Amino acid sequence: MSEVSPAAASATARTVRPSVQPRVALAAALAAATALAAGLGAWAVARPLGGLAAVSPLAGVHDARAAAHMKAILGSEDLDEAEREARMTLAQSPAQASAWVRLAYVETWRHRRVTPEALRNISRSYKVSPLGPDVSRARVKFALEAWPELPRALQDQALVELETMRWRKPEEAGRLVQGIVDLQGRLVGGMALADADAKAALRRTR
Repeated sequence: MSEVSPAAASATARTVRPSVQPRVALAAALAAATALAAGLGAWAVARPLGGLAAVSPLAGVHDARAAAHMKAILGSEDLDEAEREARMTLAQSPAQASAWVRLAYVETWRHRRVTPEALRNISRSYKVSPLGPDVSRARVKFALEAWPELPRALQDQALVELETMRWRKPEEAGRLVQGIVDLQGRLVGGMALADADAKAALRRTR
């Protein structure tokens, strides 16, 4: 094998470095940009009502902002803002079940009753995410509180979701039902939990 002289090696290095260095720099820049975007997105979701969240196009940010407005409802202006953020979420991500549920709450609070539009929004949320789980607590609560107004199909879906919730988070499901104000909804929820517990006990004996 012939030896490469130091001068030739140096010349080769000078020819290779210019082509390699731009690629390395580009890869580093892309990695930094990706990390920055991910960090800013997480920061915006964590602080939904301020800073970069106000201009972020991320569906998750709008969903978080809608949730924040729902927690701080003070009047019709907050309801309007919560609705606007929920609709912006759905414009970017129509399968975001939590946004449909928030629209149902907004519609109900605005009119002080369960409207057909609120029920349609709950139905849409079940179409995109039948069993949650992230939206289960808010959706089952809505269903049980509005139990007398719910059509049979939504009642059935809510009971299936409550049973699934009992299996996933038994204590949370129990607290949810205990906190229901509507008497009929609380009774139905309690019977559904008892039925779910009986099924679980039967499975354990097999």
